[in-house]
Amino acid sequence: MDTELLLILIIGIFLGFYIQTVVGFAGSLIALPILLFGMELPDAIAYISIFYLFSSVFLISKEWKKIDRNIIMKLILASVIGVVLGTLVLSFSKPIFLKKGLGVFILLYLAYVYFGKRQVKLNKAGIVVFGVFAGFFSGLFSTGGPLYVMCVENSVKNATTFRATKHSTSDLLRRKISDFYVGSIQ
Repeated sequence: MDTELLLILIIGIFLGFYIQTVVGFAGSLIALPILLFGMELPDAIAYISIFYLFSSVFLISKEWKKIDRNIIMKLILASVIGVVLGTLVLSFSKPIFLKKGLGVFILLYLAYVYFGKRQVKLNKAGIVVFGVFAGFFSGLFSTGGPLYVMCVENSVKNATTFRATKHSTSDLLRRKISDFYVGSIQ
């Protein structure tokens, strides 16, 4: 790995996960566009997933007692479908279309946050649908966090349980996603 690529990797991961530490999510949303300056999309997602792998072990062990396991089971089961679909799209699509799709996803989420951010009310079926979409974006870009936030905030009322459940849901899935992508770094 050359020095320029290493510098891009360090800056992207640091900025992305500094923001993640401050606001509770969005590490991938910040890190991924920076990493794309120096590497291909599958490689960037692999590095982000590996970072999540190590950080999730710490977070899940720290928050284990506060996690709402019912919502995790619903989301993980729904998200597995999305992860598989997202991974397939990543494997067989052209990177230019995926990069544009990532840009659209980020802009739509920023518009949602900036213009009102009304809480979306989801019933059980809505949580499953959002779980599939969150899994899809996790498999495709490793950026399903905002959709997981919407699902968990509809199901969990306590702030501590919300944080623990949200992190655990997306971290458990990213651990599985990293298994798919580790080979793409070589």
